[in-house]
Amino acid sequence: MKIALVEDYAAEGWPSMALYAEQLAVHLAALPSPRSPVEIVRVQPRRPLPRLAGRVGNWITLLSRWTVYQAIARRVRADVYHVLDHSYANLI
Repeated sequence: MKIALVEDYAAEGWPSMALYAEQLAVHLAALPSPRSPVEIVRVQPRRPLPRLAGRVGNWITLLSRWTVYQAIARRVRADVYHVLDHSYANLI
């Protein structure tokens, strides 16, 4: 089974979400599967224009969640998609 873990931008600086993604990937991959092994795909694009800070950077990040990230997530093929952070629910 192929599971896509859809993460938030690392540049947003949410260490608890990064830890959650890492631990979920490790433990899902370790699950025994009678048919086929579990394959984990971590979807985490780089933040566009990471050097911009403040309001402009925040707006670009928000806009990219609705455009760039959706395009990237659509290209990933998996049996199950798990959006790890509810603030990225628009990707469903």
